[in-house]
Amino acid sequence: MEIILIIFSSITILLISVLIFIFLKKPQETGLRKLQDELTQKFTTNLERLSNISENINSISETTTTMSIPIQNLNRYLGGNVTAGRLGEWNLE
Repeated sequence: MEIILIIFSSITILLISVLIFIFLKKPQETGLRKLQDELTQKFTTNLERLSNISENINSISETTTTMSIPIQNLNRYLGGNVTAGRLGEWNLE
């Protein structure tokens, strides 16, 4: 989970570096304000994407947690020899 966030953060930093390099190569006519607006827009889109990924990861972890509880209960129920024997006898009836 943290690895994904680190990867997307590094990609974001790389994209920002490339954008800064490209915009510095452009003629000075574009102006600093336009560059700042475009970088702000890129930051906001990347932050939105990262928040969506974080929400998806949280929902996946919640889903796996809710799925593991019934499995643990079943393992606990079937774990005892007496209980498993009773379940088998009940099925045979």
